[in-house]
Amino acid sequence: MLYVLFPGVLPGAIALALHNMGILGRLQAEVIENLDTGPLDSLATQGAPPALIFAYGILPLTLPRFLAYGFYRWEVCLRETVIVGWVGAGAWAIG
Repeated sequence: MLYVLFPGVLPGAIALALHNMGILGRLQAEVIENLDTGPLDSLATQGAPPALIFAYGILPLTLPRFLAYGFYRWEVCLRETVIVGWVGAGAWAIG
């Protein structure tokens, strides 16, 4: 990416975005893997359609953790951006 876009803000932002999206995807996959299937099985046993199983079974169990991980990664992205900005600004001022 650096050879195509040249060193600057854009390659750094793209790299941080790709890195954090990968981490966020991994965390959300773990939430889904560790999901308690009891409420989902009981909804399916009662004859609920898949849309209602998602709306009343999966979404309430996963949404709080998805939001928590999303806000956490947002805060980490802000910290990383500040550090990259300081390092980049110092390198440009010296060079």
